[in-house]
Amino acid sequence: MVKVIINTYGSVNKDAGWNSQEVKLGKEKVTIEDVLRLAELEDERTLFDLVAEENRLKESYAIFLTGRLLWNPVNLKMEIKSGDQLDILDFPFVAGGG
Repeated sequence: MVKVIINTYGSVNKDAGWNSQEVKLGKEKVTIEDVLRLAELEDERTLFDLVAEENRLKESYAIFLTGRLLWNPVNLKMEIKSGDQLDILDFPFVAGGG
């Protein structure tokens, strides 16, 4: 069994309705996408629905895998192991200049 901790920050935390969740999967090989699809939000969607689309992370979100930033495009099919931690946050687009 693979156990992964997910932590949410910023608007992801607000939209998810929780700040931390442990996801348990009964398979040997688990991907980031698997974990995102199993993490349920309060409104019956999944974390995948919130931060990803098709095979990619939406542009306004970032994922850290056990403290390491995964740069976009994030490979959602990347295998992760038991004990890994996913930190998911949003970052606002900054416009302007001058």
